[in-house]
Amino acid sequence: MRLTPEGPALQPVWYEAPFEKGWIDICAVDVFKTMVFLQQGDQPVRHDGAPAPDGTAPLDDGILKAEDTLQQDWEWDRRFTPSGGAYFAFPYSDLWREAVVRCLVKWALRQGYTIPVIGYWPAGVKAVAHLSHDSDLNIDASAETTLDLLKPFAVNSTWCMMEPGYSPHIYERVKEAGHELALHYNALEEQNGKWDRREFRRQYHWLKEVAALDGVTSNKNHYTRFEGWGELFAWCEECGIEVDQTRGPSKGGDRGFVFATCHPYKPIAWHDEENRIYDLLEIGFLTQDLDLSDYWGKSDIVFPLLDQVERVEGVAHFLFHQVHIHNSESVRKALKTLLAEAIQRGMPWWTSQQINRWERARRSVRIEKGSISAVEAELDVTSDTGLKRGVIHIPLEERAEYGQVTRRWGVPCLSIVTDIAPGTTSLKMELNQGEGAR
Repeated sequence: MRLTPEGPALQPVWYEAPFEKGWIDICAVDVFKTMVFLQQGDQPVRHDGAPAPDGTAPLDDGILKAEDTLQQDWEWDRRFTPSGGAYFAFPYSDLWREAVVRCLVKWALRQGYTIPVIGYWPAGVKAVAHLSHDSDLNIDASAETTLDLLKPFAVNSTWCMMEPGYSPHIYERVKEAGHELALHYNALEEQNGKWDRREFRRQYHWLKEVAALDGVTSNKNHYTRFEGWGELFAWCEECGIEVDQTRGPSKGGDRGFVFATCHPYKPIAWHDEENRIYDLLEIGFLTQDLDLSDYWGKSDIVFPLLDQVERVEGVAHFLFHQVHIHNSESVRKALKTLLAEAIQRGMPWWTSQQINRWERARRSVRIEKGSISAVEAELDVTSDTGLKRGVIHIPLEERAEYGQVTRRWGVPCLSIVTDIAPGTTSLKMELNQGEGAR
């Protein structure tokens, strides 16, 4: 453990202490507090954040926003793309999560037990890509250009709509093409917006009416406008919105993993709400409008970002405004390159609604009981809603007689691929053959 990457070693991050007949494993880092601070900040947003010393991210702009409680260091935590653009390079929170699971898995095996773990995505999917758009100037022609660009790729995206919105026929085209309509809540004072619960609800009901929607799954705040700690999350809950996408970079110099994660997560409330977990998934974005200008940076950032998302099996969420797709050939070219690259890597493009449905179904899966012998594994799995082609990883001891296994968390794992039905499902798998669940 070091105070800076180049500083002297102070102590091991993980260490073991004997205790009676066993031991205690200790982490020198408060892991879960660190994850919350990285993802949500260390305090409510009440004032501007400190700008980047190199001038690439002027957070002191008089507009309260998600990045104003940024916890990462401008010098130590950013890297540079081949074209010289600075970005936050690592999903630290996701890496900490994997470190904790690795320790739990190894500790259990050391005691003669195992901890089955539900995979992040359906079988065969390493990571998921997600594309969102913010309507902003609400020009119909820009929406039509965006629809035409996406059609050959068969990619569905999430359209965050800001008042006054598009003409009615555009909403019908968007829905017919399989895209998702979402809210782009505008609380920017200079545009007559307001950070207010009633105003949020008013804009929510406006979108439902003009787009003829029964409900809205997702929201992203205009300009990443954010204030307080959990007010936005509570407003979303009240309206039945299950996904927020607000936490992402509003400046060119804080692109990347600005909140240290690319996984959907449920935010935790402040002490005034007794630290409850909001019934909301946060799916932050990584960057926006590639190749629009030197300020927003070049599209070569795509490759290191996708590499890291694949590394932690997360969501690669990119934001492209329809108006910039319409007006800029370089943006259109960058988007096409991004779409093709993710497809080539085998990353499916999901809307926030698809991600939300999968993640909530995955989180409902519980392994009630199980047994593992030298030749087979049996599990009773319970699910609230069911899961198609789910993956259950069973960590195993290092033994040569096992059949086909994968390695995760530094140990061999048997991976069961199965459709988990609502209710309780009994799974059985032979360990010496490596066949699917039956």
